[in-house]
Amino acid sequence: MHAAKHINVEAPASNVARVARKLIMKSQMKAGVRARKASQARALTDRLERAF
Repeated sequence: MHAAKHINVEAPASNVARVARKLIMKSQMKAGVRARKASQARALTDRLERAF
């Protein structure tokens, strides 16, 4: 436990940046998927409204 704390304190900045970038990329991907689904749904409703 003490060793883990020691490593955590002395973690290189590049490692922290890499982890942060990974988290940001993950959240961006989730947002992108949500946006794509929303735009697909909008396109579908537009087509239906035009059809009727």
